[in-house]
Amino acid sequence: MFCPLCGKEVVREDWRCEGCGSDLRRVMREEYWGEIGGAKKRDESGDRFVQPDIPPIIEGWRSMHKERGRGLLFLGIGSAVSAVLILLLYFAFRKNPTPGQPAKGGNAPVVTQAGGDNRHATPHAGAQTPAPAAPKSPPAVAPTGPGATDVEVKKRIEAWSIAWQQTAETKKMDVFASYYADDFRYTPSGKSKSDFIHSRAGEAKAATIILIENGEPKIKEESDRITVSFSQTYMSDRFSDAGLRTLVFAKRSPKLLIVSEDFADQTPDAQISPTQLSDRIMSWRKAWEELPIKGDASNLKAFYDPDFKTSSGRPLNSLLDLRLSQAKKSTVFAIDISSIQPSILGDRAVVSFKQTFKSDTFSDEGIKILAFHLVKGKLFITTESFRPIKKLPALKMDKFWGQ
Repeated sequence: MFCPLCGKEVVREDWRCEGCGSDLRRVMREEYWGEIGGAKKRDESGDRFVQPDIPPIIEGWRSMHKERGRGLLFLGIGSAVSAVLILLLYFAFRKNPTPGQPAKGGNAPVVTQAGGDNRHATPHAGAQTPAPAAPKSPPAVAPTGPGATDVEVKKRIEAWSIAWQQTAETKKMDVFASYYADDFRYTPSGKSKSDFIHSRAGEAKAATIILIENGEPKIKEESDRITVSFSQTYMSDRFSDAGLRTLVFAKRSPKLLIVSEDFADQTPDAQISPTQLSDRIMSWRKAWEELPIKGDASNLKAFYDPDFKTSSGRPLNSLLDLRLSQAKKSTVFAIDISSIQPSILGDRAVVSFKQTFKSDTFSDEGIKILAFHLVKGKLFITTESFRPIKKLPALKMDKFWGQ
């Protein structure tokens, strides 16, 4: 209802206009029911007001309210129709979303612009998590681990051992050092790569020969490293030991490099005495000197192991044939031995000494290295090598025998 005095809509339950403060019940009684001056007209029962003749002002007021009521009715009907149409459009839109926009309440696909990605796209509010798409085959990725086979690891260890042995002859450490990573640590002492290589260089400088024998390795590959453990025998003419060597390899493109190394000493007690070793060397020298006289290498052959190999890999028969051919061209062999340097490890030994070889056809001086193996109480030569220092003039027989 609207106030007939100011036109403001009255919504209060006490019928008081908030615009002008009039009490519409009083206005109705005075203007609509004709209660001016307190006069009342009642019906026959005396309990109800009867409607008198309506003055023109009241009729105009009533017509105004009727028109407003019809307007509100049409407005309400229009609003209801609009609401229905909106709901119909909403549900139609929900079932058939337009391209680029998600369907509310359903699986809302995330649409991106051409050439873009969907990392920052967010689905419509209230949308459920989209169903996962069919998985695509991942692109080929290089393995994060070392990715080396057992054969490759074993070859790497063999090459590392050879490079270590060669340091005694070349006195150079660059090849051996290339097998170690820059972040390498020697586990027992915590030495860095530079300190570790420096200590190995000192050993190589003092030694005439280094011999290394490795047992069958146990290989364990982890996520990014390969741990290899094996028994190892290290022998030189200055120092020898044996134990369990552990190397940890890591991929340092494009090679496997050693990042950690450990050694557990298991050196056995010596089974060879220095005197026994010295006596065997002198007996071997005598058998060699007798070759020109006897013309037979059987006595000399008895000092060598059947599996003997020279440092260059020649078998025993090749060495004996060479010695015998030299003896047939010569009248005498005179061999002088000095400065014997032995190193004993269990039933094995390595000996270096200065050797002067003289004959009437050829003479020289150098370092002889012999490796021995004790078998059933006897020492047998397993490896022999010679490093010449200088050539000497051939022996003159008249001076050798004297006048």
